Amino acid sequence: MNELIIELSPELQRRLALEAARRGVSVDQCARFALEMGLSLTNEMPEGPTDLGRLARRQGAPLAVPFEDLLGDFWPEDESADDFILAIRDWRRQDSPPAP
Repeated sequence: MNELIIELSPELQRRLALEAARRGVSVDQCARFALEMGLSLTNEMPEGPTDLGRLARRQGAPLAVPFEDLLGDFWPEDESADDFILAIRDWRRQDSPPAP
């Protein structure tokens, strides 16, 4: 493969490095993709290995949430788990179409 050297402004170098980091690929891969897109040679940039933390940050999801924040408060405390299961079954029956 031939080597191509392109001089970039410091601002463009910074933006290219940020985009490469955001996508989890090398700066070289990101630059190649940008050039290929400009020449309409490809439509999809290869992604590097994605870990869940990077994916969460990319999507703006919190990495850690207190357990208490995950608890719901939609069911009365004085009713049992059996009451809850019966209610779920009843709700499902109400939403299902009548049998032929």
